[in-house]
Amino acid sequence: MLNCKKLGVIGAGKMGRALIVGALQSGLLAPTQILLSRRRLAALEPIQQQYGVEITTDNTLLLAQCDLILIAVKPQNFDELWAETQEHFNSNHLVISVAAGVTTQSIEGSLGLELEVARAMPNTPALIGRGMSAFCLGRHAGTALAEQCVQLFSTVGKVVQVEEILMDAVTAVSGSGPAYLFLMAEAMQSGAEKLGLSREMSETLVQQTLLGAATLLAESADSAATLRQNVTSPGGTTAAALEVLSGGQFERLMESALVAARDRASELGKD
Repeated sequence: MLNCKKLGVIGAGKMGRALIVGALQSGLLAPTQILLSRRRLAALEPIQQQYGVEITTDNTLLLAQCDLILIAVKPQNFDELWAETQEHFNSNHLVISVAAGVTTQSIEGSLGLELEVARAMPNTPALIGRGMSAFCLGRHAGTALAEQCVQLFSTVGKVVQVEEILMDAVTAVSGSGPAYLFLMAEAMQSGAEKLGLSREMSETLVQQTLLGAATLLAESADSAATLRQNVTSPGGTTAAALEVLSGGQFERLMESALVAARDRASELGKD
């Protein structure tokens, strides 16, 4: 069980709900230990009906009842959140934020308290229990909060701890990473249809190919480079395709995309 009296989730959207479902299904928390908050109560009623958790639209009530606080609002909504709740936080609260780019120091400064803060970045495969999450600790956080982060995010996939200076890079790689794969899937499916395959057949071929390749990469002792070389015969079909991708500077484009995502994460924390 998670070592907290009650977990309060402010901004319980898709990611917040994914973490709650993971915690409940793993037995990490009981329904009576969870209070969810959103602006519209109707958005939370389905999860309340299914799992028996408590719901509210009142963040001040949530802060009064909960000791572990998961903040899952968008970065651009933080000022509004602080205006509403700042006076209701206290130094006994443990805070975990999953907002991209918002630093632990920024949260500490906004609240004006020496409280324990962790910053985390899960990704959307957490919705099916296959997520990749990373977290870092603020200046006042201790091992107890680190253990709670590991316990909570492990219910929806893998989790690692990093230094905060690397969190924006993590956001670029794993936080935004699923979108890169989805874009590749779109492009492959579109290309397959242009080769004469039906939409249904194209989707099946691409989805299973990506799933199989990702699973092989995760389970194999070989590196990505070795696995690529293993399927690339000199003068063969794969070599022909990879030559086109390399000619289009695929690697440089990916590096530039990661830099752009990292820089935007940093900007979000300053907006």
